[in-house]
Amino acid sequence: MSQSKKIKLLGLGIKAGLTVSILRNRGGDIVLALGNARVSVGRTMAHLIKVTIV
Repeated sequence: MSQSKKIKLLGLGIKAGLTVSILRNRGGDIVLALGNARVSVGRTMAHLIKVTIV
């Protein structure tokens, strides 16, 4: 992953060890819940996020 994409994800509040919930996963963007915040990421950025299901 490029440094600029890491910075974009960090700017959205998405970092290693964070617990997120998927609120919407349809044809376009993906909406994530980060605590009380809601973040929408496109498919390209979403494919860069690695998750572990707990």
